[in-house]
Amino acid sequence: MTAYLKEGVGDRDQVENSDEGKKTTARGGILALRGMHDAEGKPVLFVACNDNSVHLYDLPSFSERGKIFAKKEVRAIQIGPDGLFFTGDGTGELKVWKWVASDPTSA
Repeated sequence: MTAYLKEGVGDRDQVENSDEGKKTTARGGILALRGMHDAEGKPVLFVACNDNSVHLYDLPSFSERGKIFAKKEVRAIQIGPDGLFFTGDGTGELKVWKWVASDPTSA
């Protein structure tokens, strides 16, 4: 499987999974990409966009899983140990995040 970033029209960029033929559109342009595994070991792609959001996509399907919102553009995404990840936005704010199991009552 190969994923390509394609230049979009206007303020959109597309990420295409060439083997599956699936595309996802990120509004506002892409600022950063990062991949990691969630708490259950499933691969996830983080796509930071100019619209002050980070889109999360399951891999290899590229199904949108959720969004993280910030006050300004998220310019940095870093992966840490034990399910931690960090985002930094245009205000200078650093946020620390941690994956949790999908059902918090099961812990």
